[in-house]
Formats: sequence, structure tokens, C-alpha cells
Amino acid sequence: MQLPVDFVGRLTCIVQGALIATGSGYMQRQFTDRNLKLLDTSQKQFYVMSCIQQWLQVVLDLLVADLATVLVALAVFVTKQTSSGAVGVALVNLLFIQLNVDIAGYQLDTA
Repeated sequence: MQLPVDFVGRLTCIVQGALIATGSGYMQRQFTDRNLKLLDTSQKQFYVMSCIQQWLQVVLDLLVADLATVLVALAVFVTKQTSSGAVGVALVNLLFIQLNVDIAGYQLDTA
């Protein structure tokens, strides 16, 4: 993702004239406010992408939690048709599903 031209140009001016801007104190409040606004504007797309990734991670975690709840409910209420070994294997599989969901969540890229 690219930075807006206005922000890059402003950053270049800041680097070139940093001593003058800070030394004179002339319009420093407006100078700071404008730079912060340009920075927020340039970073907005990264903020949105981060929010989407966090939301997706929460949804996937809740899905796995629901699966675990259903599995435990079945194991408790249907005791004659399930064995303890099968329930144990199913819970281990759920742990691996959660692990894979977490790994996939960390590998989300902003490409």
C-alpha cells in the first residue's frame, strides 16, 4: 500500500526544514495538527485491514468453541453410542483445528 503523495511531500518538507519549523515555533500547533491528520489519513487502510483480520480471528475462534461445546454435549448426553476414546480423539482433533486456525490467522497478509 502506498502513502498518499500529499503526506510524502509533507514529510520531505519536514525533513528538509525540521530545524526551522521547530526553532522558530511559528504556527507549530497547526503544523503538528496537519501532520497528524495526514498521518491518520495515510494509515487508515492499515487500520481497516487490521480490524478485518481481528474480526475474522474472533469469528473463527467462536466457531471452534461452538464445535467443542457440541462435541462435549454429545459426549455427555449420548454416552451409550460413544466411547471415551472416540471423544478423546475428537477433542484432540479440535485442538489441532484451533491450532491451524491460529496459524492461518497469523499468516494473513496485507498483500
